[in-house]
Amino acid sequence: MQKKLLYHSLVDGYNLKVLNLPTTNYILSKVFDLYSKVSNSKKKNSYTFKDDKDSSRTYKLYLRKDNSITKIVIEEFYNDSKINQHIYW
Repeated sequence: MQKKLLYHSLVDGYNLKVLNLPTTNYILSKVFDLYSKVSNSKKKNSYTFKDDKDSSRTYKLYLRKDNSITKIVIEEFYNDSKINQHIYW
């Protein structure tokens, strides 16, 4: 559900601040929570978040269009080095 709501917010500007969903340690859930805190601010091309529990870890959230399909991309960084990339559609 968080994936669909995050997608809806990034594409259509839906405000997630009013929602209170359970959090897990899964990357999408972490980024959903971080994004929902700023979702009503001005729309950007990408968002960068610092992990609440590990200050050396950051996440970059953005949309990428591949063959007419818009996908959510979350890049995970540790000390400014990219360690993982997650793509959802």
